[in-house]
Amino acid sequence: MIDQQSTGELLTNGHFATGDFSGWSVSDAEKIFLARQENGHVAVLMPLPYDTRVVLRQEVARQRASGSYIFSFWLRTSDKRGDALPDTTRKTTIHLWVHPLDGGTGHWVSLNPVAVPFWSKLVYRFSLEDRGEVRFEIYFNNESGRPDASHSLPIGREGYQQLAVIDESQDLVAPADADVGECPYAIRDVSLFKTA
Repeated sequence: MIDQQSTGELLTNGHFATGDFSGWSVSDAEKIFLARQENGHVAVLMPLPYDTRVVLRQEVARQRASGSYIFSFWLRTSDKRGDALPDTTRKTTIHLWVHPLDGGTGHWVSLNPVAVPFWSKLVYRFSLEDRGEVRFEIYFNNESGRPDASHSLPIGREGYQQLAVIDESQDLVAPADADVGECPYAIRDVSLFKTA
């Protein structure tokens, strides 16, 4: 679907308010699923080995993409029911892609916020200049880290450049490299909002 609005929310069902994954694609419903929590629903992502390729994904195209954006979501460590895990942290991986449909350069960023035992809001701001039609792709997964700890582009996406994002998230007590290893995490209220 191509979105032509000038500003506003771009994602569909980012709050999971429908009680299902409408607007999203899920590659394995046994490893990524919804749990009822706090008068709503959260998505729970179970831990998986590296390169399993099980993701929660949403894509949206825009005809005129130049402008300022805020990508945000709430995150915490979780058991499989979506309940918080006390004294547990998990380093996560979230990808944001800007695929060029206008003949321009593609951009991507791999974000690695730490999930802590309480809900924390992650906020990232970025801008695009002189862009026509693009397709945004956001995906969450819960794989173990790459053995060599590098961030490499998937095959077929060579030539993409790093997307410059400004992290406006609140500072957390947990250090950036805090990770207990294999535990689920939960997300809610995912938003990609065009501000201008």
